[in-house]
Amino acid sequence: MKGFLKLLLGLVGTVALLVVIAAIALPLIYDTEDLKRVLAREMQEQTGRELQIDGPLDFSVFPWLAIEVQDLSLGNAPGFGERPFAKIGAARVGVALVPLFRKQIAVDEVILDGLELALTVNAQGINNWDDLSGAGDASGQPDTAEATTISSRRIAGLNIRDAEIEFNDQSTGDHYRLSDFFMKTGPIGDGRPLPFELSALFEDLAAGSVTDVTFAATATLDLEQERYAFEQAKFSLNPRQADGDSGAAAIRIESPRMVADMAAQTLDMEQFSLNLASLSASGNLSAKQIVDKPAFQGSITIREFSPRALMRELKMEPIATTDADALGRVTVQKTFTGDGTSLHLPDLDMNLDQSRISGDVKVRNFNQPRIGFTLNV
Repeated sequence: MKGFLKLLLGLVGTVALLVVIAAIALPLIYDTEDLKRVLAREMQEQTGRELQIDGPLDFSVFPWLAIEVQDLSLGNAPGFGERPFAKIGAARVGVALVPLFRKQIAVDEVILDGLELALTVNAQGINNWDDLSGAGDASGQPDTAEATTISSRRIAGLNIRDAEIEFNDQSTGDHYRLSDFFMKTGPIGDGRPLPFELSALFEDLAAGSVTDVTFAATATLDLEQERYAFEQAKFSLNPRQADGDSGAAAIRIESPRMVADMAAQTLDMEQFSLNLASLSASGNLSAKQIVDKPAFQGSITIREFSPRALMRELKMEPIATTDADALGRVTVQKTFTGDGTSLHLPDLDMNLDQSRISGDVKVRNFNQPRIGFTLNV
């Protein structure tokens, strides 16, 4: 899902294109039904996609040329079936009127309510969003969306509420869905930090797992270079239980600074803290090839905790031991390296009750783990 934020802004740019087309058509057309037909025809010519507006369409002219629309759907890319690529329950987007005369688009806060977005990769590895995200297509023809995508320096904010975003990769079997999706940003662009909030219910449909996700930070977004920096980042994962209730074992990660460079495919956290029930840890992490073939390295220090108490907190049955005080105290210090299929702990240093354990541990194939180790006790 590389360039997801850029894709969203490409979609916003497509909606902003509607406003510009409306600005041209308004002096000639005053009937909203006629205007809907004009917008649909122009969208077909500009993007090759079918636009359908089933709800009311309202507009204002000054100082913001703005459109409010309900029940809008945007057709899928050729070869991806009849399901709409995007549906929007209600949307509002406005562009400043005066900059239009200078061939500039300054966009007001964009509001999308009830967005449904269907992202699909077919069995041949071709996706249905490149023509809207500015990546061009395989034909080598100029990307029409490139001309309509708005400058990152001209968006007053992005407000997405009650959205559902589904990602289905038929070439790998990955199938994810974000529901109850909420995202709000401050003004985007010009290199200035902005507040960023996101929350969603994340479903791994292939694995059958459901997790509540929240993320908040002060962000600096360079959309042209695909470089995203987050200050005071707070991230939480709270798995849902089998009965559908939110569990008590939320994983919370905080980092004073986190930088993701999607063009270089790198992620860096010079410092992070992690909390899971009574377990508390800190460390650092760096990763590369985070989209194509993730590989990572770092270090972690786990402060003293009780494995027996932690298992109870996680609603696990504690391991039966002859000594009731066993598994009462653990501390861990280690460096690690790994990728999508393996984990290597080359310098394990762990204290378990009255024992000290050091050595080397390797885990291969997470689906059916093979564990190799050399340990000194």
